[in-house]
Amino acid sequence: MKKVGLVLGSFVLSLLFCVNMNAQCKTTGTEEAIKNLKPYPAVLNNLERHVLFLEEKTDENLFKVELIAGKTMEVDCNRHGLVGNFSEETLQGWGYTYHVFATENQVISTLMGCPDNTKTEKFVSAQPITVRYNSRLPIVVYLPEGVELKYRIWTAGPESSVGKE
Repeated sequence: MKKVGLVLGSFVLSLLFCVNMNAQCKTTGTEEAIKNLKPYPAVLNNLERHVLFLEEKTDENLFKVELIAGKTMEVDCNRHGLVGNFSEETLQGWGYTYHVFATENQVISTLMGCPDNTKTEKFVSAQPITVRYNSRLPIVVYLPEGVELKYRIWTAGPESSVGKE
């Protein structure tokens, strides 16, 4: 029995990250990539625009992008999670999609007793989503102020199989 899994790619894996609070993009992306941002508003309902530009791949169907929204905060020894969710929206008149993360900044956690009561800074994330890898269009995500965007690139393994267990 062979199982096909996803292999975690590097966090940096040739991606250019652009946080765009104004109409100016802080990236070394190509002019064409920056032109692709013009239809997207810099701010949407008081949410900040975050943009990922992806490197062109030979077979982009073998890749996926995992979007992770969260906050860095001081937490105890329990497991913590940010309450919130992503929604996919369509840019009216263009047909391009973008993602909006909504949260009321509530954090859930387990209730283990922490013997030493120490706190450490950790990235507390919400449930991530996986989106298609497409280097021809930027991945645009709108987040509330103070929420960070992280991402992972996933790729299918070299083998695939169909069979019975």
